[in-house]
Amino acid sequence: MLALAHAMEAHKTVSGDDVAAIIEGHQGPIVDGRIYHDPEFQERLEEYHEAALRAHQEFARKVSIPLPKMEEPIALQPVAYHPTQPPRPPGGNGRSPWDRPQKPKPPERNGEGEPEAR
Repeated sequence: MLALAHAMEAHKTVSGDDVAAIIEGHQGPIVDGRIYHDPEFQERLEEYHEAALRAHQEFARKVSIPLPKMEEPIALQPVAYHPTQPPRPPGGNGRSPWDRPQKPKPPERNGEGEPEAR
């Protein structure tokens, strides 16, 4: 979660392929997800999160430490970007759970169990 929050704060917009790159640890279209799997960078993210939490709890206007930068030197292996297919939901119908049609609302009923006239 900290990695996704950092990527959104640092880049303002991330694509689904970038989210997958962050989670899986490879190069995305915009975000290099490998950095988020580096223990040193993860430690810096934790430190920033703790400072941000303290600032929030103390009603401070600023976090006491800067947002970690991805440009800081960390040894990463070069990887070519390869977009991945999004996972298919269980059942193999190829639809996302968000694609399901909404169920119609039941009619409102009066106190006697009869549908109200509209």
